[in-house]
Amino acid sequence: MKAVPVNPNKPIYGQTWQLWLDGPSDLVKVWDMPPHSFDLHQRDNQRNALERRPHFFGVNSEPEAREVLAKGWPQGAAMVEALAARVQETLPPPKSRRRVRKWREDGDELNIDRYRLGYDTPWRSMHRKLKSACGLVEVICSWGESCGATVEQLQWSGAAALALTDLLEKADYSVELALVAAMGGYHTVGTSLVRVDLKRMGELVNLESLASVAVYPPAWRLYGLCAFQQSPFGSGDDYNSHPHARAWQCHPDGMWDYRPNVMTLVLHESHNEQAAHANVLEALKCLESLVNPQEIEQ
Repeated sequence: MKAVPVNPNKPIYGQTWQLWLDGPSDLVKVWDMPPHSFDLHQRDNQRNALERRPHFFGVNSEPEAREVLAKGWPQGAAMVEALAARVQETLPPPKSRRRVRKWREDGDELNIDRYRLGYDTPWRSMHRKLKSACGLVEVICSWGESCGATVEQLQWSGAAALALTDLLEKADYSVELALVAAMGGYHTVGTSLVRVDLKRMGELVNLESLASVAVYPPAWRLYGLCAFQQSPFGSGDDYNSHPHARAWQCHPDGMWDYRPNVMTLVLHESHNEQAAHANVLEALKCLESLVNPQEIEQ
């Protein structure tokens, strides 16, 4: 967990407060942290509302949600798998970036069995053909929605991000996945950004674990909103009236799109399955337009 405070020597106007969280374990910690003095009342509002209106949060209690984040969410994983399958029906999956084997009349390695059987191409070569290198893809998903969104609507943005991540990883791209949420200042005119790093380069895709944050609605309604209570800019005056903002409309301020030789794919919010499907297709088409995968073995 890392918080980037505002600069006390600069005017508040236009400043950005940031909170970086490392996975589900970091995310649930914010529930037990004392809020900023601006949001003491907001913290009490949220906890009282959880008892009175659990349907808004999508869960009956905070311990119940914490258990899901610790164990994973199979229902969310199934939702992601179905979405990825539908995407593949519309658009072929990204081609593998693995080095492929080609048999030739000469090459790097002689295969004795092919030679003895009289093949004209007993030599094997390994090669990769790329127009531009792209060793790492950073997927940034706009996380959360305004308080007017339904619990069902909250699921689709994360489902799109996980479907895209799963498709790219199966095509041997190395993917990092992060959820980013934004709020405009309530007491001031600053902006608050919260980033949750869900998957880093080289980590395997565990859809149940990733879905417990990206797709599971209480992860946002409980812990996501609670994270903004750490901000000095305030997060509203009631449990369902937060100054929500679209993360992709904010300046990254070092939160994403800052590393050289890393392709960043930003997924806008998805309110339903159709929007999630369209956003994944758009991201894959963007990737294909910038990277020429290796030729398929003839």
